[in-house]
Amino acid sequence: TVLNVNGTEIGDKGLICLSKSFEKISTLRWLDLRWNRIGSKGIGPLTLSLLKDNKDNALQMLYLDGNRIGDEGATCLAEALQSNFCNLKELKLQKNNISDKGAKILAQALRENNSLETIDLKYNNIGHE
Repeated sequence: TVLNVNGTEIGDKGLICLSKSFEKISTLRWLDLRWNRIGSKGIGPLTLSLLKDNKDNALQMLYLDGNRIGDEGATCLAEALQSNFCNLKELKLQKNNISDKGAKILAQALRENNSLETIDLKYNNIGHE
């Protein structure tokens, strides 16, 4: 199953509402949330319902480009990436105001993750450390 809400500007409130229904959808494989004005407040409920606590999770591709999740949202995603239930293969995070701090947290989470094959962090505020 694919859900594409790219560019609909649902924001945090819309994502929180959507996240409640994700717990009941075990066939969702691709979720496109690009360009939706999503911040860290929306990412928390999303990661809980889709990635972290859902043993029936089938999500393999999550596109979040062009939002504003920042380091706090990156931390939520990092926690979800460490879950035994995370089956994510591709994570797109371009243009999300993630700094070195958020990038380091995501990198540390990848040590615990066996499924992720691609993470895209282009056009963030990440230095050359």
